[in-house]
Amino acid sequence: MAAKVTGCKAVKPLLSANYCEAHTRVVGLYKAYYRYIPYLVRQFDIPKSPEDCRWKLRENFYKHACVTDLRVIDMLVIKVNRDGVGCWNSNKPYTPDTNPLIISDPELFEFPNDLKVDYEDTLWILSDKLPRFIYKGLDPNAVNHRIFSIKVVDAITGTACQ
Repeated sequence: MAAKVTGCKAVKPLLSANYCEAHTRVVGLYKAYYRYIPYLVRQFDIPKSPEDCRWKLRENFYKHACVTDLRVIDMLVIKVNRDGVGCWNSNKPYTPDTNPLIISDPELFEFPNDLKVDYEDTLWILSDKLPRFIYKGLDPNAVNHRIFSIKVVDAITGTACQ
């Protein structure tokens, strides 16, 4: 026997009002990264050609080609543009205004890859240089992994997440 649906909830879009607008944002982001690749290769001394990096970029964008939900597309576009940790007060609608970066630094938070909140409400953040490792390799004389901690209440003070 099929489950009976009793109701549904309408949700607001995050950024895009329709698929065409979402597609335009994705293509704009793709083009921006595509144009930026030669600079990245030179600036960070990446031992790959710009063409190789562009193929990798294309591969990463095609990985999400089957996504059709506007909110998910918008989330993917929003997340790409941030080097840091954001927050969201779940009692408010999810919009770019209610999802601010609370900690941001492209050098310290180059690739924040793990977050934990312990029983004492301390936020622990692990940041590393995985993208550099993939394309170039790590410098054994540099700081390649960082662990940060901050009380949650201190992190969200003065933000839309409070």
